[in-house]
Amino acid sequence: MTNAAVLFALLAQIALTLSLYPLLLKRKKAARAAGLVDEQRAPLDDDAWPAPVRQVNNCISNQFASPMLFYVLLLTLFITASVNLFTLVLAWAYVASRAAHAWVHVHSNYVPLRRNLFAGGLLMLIALAVQLFIALL
Repeated sequence: MTNAAVLFALLAQIALTLSLYPLLLKRKKAARAAGLVDEQRAPLDDDAWPAPVRQVNNCISNQFASPMLFYVLLLTLFITASVNLFTLVLAWAYVASRAAHAWVHVHSNYVPLRRNLFAGGLLMLIALAVQLFIALL
């Protein structure tokens, strides 16, 4: 196992984020075609769009919240050559939790499940932070 192996999990998280944009464009196009958009307010107000568009838009916004900590932690573990099997397992589990969270967010949007998936990912970030702390000692 090489230190760089962890970067594949980082790239997977980036791919997840980017994969949401075509869905957003598709939903925006459908909403416009159905006349469900308040075109005067749409450039500045998210609530000018119907719920399916806001779901994806909010999901994309969520990909720029806790994943930023994920990027920093992974890159710092990588730079300090502190990557091990535990790091890889946590990193891929985090990406899987974010993918599941995104799936729920843009489909059923069932908040109790979303909350649990978010909490699971957060625990993985905490574990990565503890691992980094120990590595730096």
